[in-house]
Amino acid sequence: KFPVIVFIHGESFEWNSGNPYDGSVLASYGEVVVVTLNFRLGILGFLRPGTGEHTVSNFGLLDQIAALHWIRENIQEFGGNPGSVTLMGHGTGAACVNYLMVSPVSQGTDAEGLFHRAILMSGTALADWALTASSVISIQVAQNLNCPLTEANDEMAKCLRNKRLNEIMNDTVQVPEFKPRFGPMVDGSVVPNEPFHLTGVYKQYELLYGVTQMESYGLLDAVSLQYGILEQDRDKKIRTYVRDRFEYDPGLGLAETLRAYDVTRRRNRFPSQSAAETHRDILLDILSDARVSAPMVQTANFHSSANPKSYFYVFSHRSVYGDYAEVKVNKSIHGEELPYVFGIPLHRVNFPSHRHFNEAERRLSETVMTFWTNFVKTGNPNAPHRETYPSHFDVEWPEYDVYNQTYLNLGIPVKTGHHYRQAMMDFWNNHLPALLKNP
Repeated sequence: KFPVIVFIHGESFEWNSGNPYDGSVLASYGEVVVVTLNFRLGILGFLRPGTGEHTVSNFGLLDQIAALHWIRENIQEFGGNPGSVTLMGHGTGAACVNYLMVSPVSQGTDAEGLFHRAILMSGTALADWALTASSVISIQVAQNLNCPLTEANDEMAKCLRNKRLNEIMNDTVQVPEFKPRFGPMVDGSVVPNEPFHLTGVYKQYELLYGVTQMESYGLLDAVSLQYGILEQDRDKKIRTYVRDRFEYDPGLGLAETLRAYDVTRRRNRFPSQSAAETHRDILLDILSDARVSAPMVQTANFHSSANPKSYFYVFSHRSVYGDYAEVKVNKSIHGEELPYVFGIPLHRVNFPSHRHFNEAERRLSETVMTFWTNFVKTGNPNAPHRETYPSHFDVEWPEYDVYNQTYLNLGIPVKTGHHYRQAMMDFWNNHLPALLKNP
């Protein structure tokens, strides 16, 4: 029986599908069974149908748990081992995996458990976009669709079930720019508490996790990405983000953030760039650090304090002919690691010419798949297959700990690093929250 990888897709809590992710190369190369799944999204998956604190919600997460039950009962018919299941998620899917790690509903009473290890790629439940303030949205939906809103969820749920699907799907809900419309929420059962209060249960899972260098790329429009942005537009975005996240004085947050990112000196360091391009790059760094990298480092610190089998990576390679080859920002983009995880560079089917990978990139994909599937099998990305590594893969992935903060830099070549963007991580995880609490 082969170990099982269950992949939970990302992109958004409102759209996407597990269908486009082809696990065939990863499965055959790593000798694992790869499962992708779909679950309810948006208003159907993440609306709280009532205002009561313990109103049953998180239907999208419950769908994932139902799929895991099905896998446990049936995967042996497909050659899979139900006693060795690893949950792997990307972006919003990684946040879902993180919630399932701490959910009492997915633990159940069975000692075997629904899954045994986890991989978080570019997402965590500690990110500001991973939790919704649900009552505001419930009130808007109830008013827009003329449904009664009570503490008990029966009346609103019954009303919604009698609406036509397109009425529900067309409902427009207004939320601040940096807050999610729909997504997981604290409901007292599936998600019993705020993620920060649930980190104690991390110890039962071995964890592999990491980020790309430019996680916020999708937050800007095409023109801004191509030509840059004005200084006032950069500052407006930062103010809006600070207000939405901390619900506090955006002016103070802006001043501190610009100071932390040493904006004046940075402008002088890249004289070949236009001012607009520098403003764009600063904003992309700020949102990338604040929304993905800093929460991931926080997750790493919590997890490694509870379980030594904790492995952090930074995927730093820009694909030469990949989807983002024309991008001016010289960093790896959100999602750029996915083709390497799924073995697309090794795929024998002819991909369109812009998806051709070179020989070094094929080797990088083999490296990534070996690390990932070793972890799936043993909880250690370095074992069991050291002898199958060609010499160019010969690097040991050290465990992460709070003191050394060692990570694996997945580029060409692969190498180790320490304290990823330490000053910026400390700014978002400690300095700014403390300052805005006690200015």
